[in-house]
Amino acid sequence: MNSYTVTLLLTLSNPMTIIFSLGVFSASGVLLSHSSSNMPFLVSGVFLGSALWWMGLTGSTALFRNNIMSGRSKQLLFNKLSGLVMLSFGIVALIQSLNLQEFL
Repeated sequence: MNSYTVTLLLTLSNPMTIIFSLGVFSASGVLLSHSSSNMPFLVSGVFLGSALWWMGLTGSTALFRNNIMSGRSKQLLFNKLSGLVMLSFGIVALIQSLNLQEFL
């Protein structure tokens, strides 16, 4: 529970999270379409949605780590596969950026 509290406080104090949330709310017009009496429900819904997301994410990560990553060979295989996926994304991004340079 201590890790959850620290992560929650870190997320709440992150300026980019606050700026992103303000940007999304103002761009979507959700602040204009809700009356001030409904604002506590909006804020509570966003908070509960974020809390459920983080609990699900950390819970599934803990299950994955405990069940799947129990052996050293599985961990090495996972590391190699994830490295291959990241390398593939990097190559695709590089190719796309080179193709975009031709048109500029």
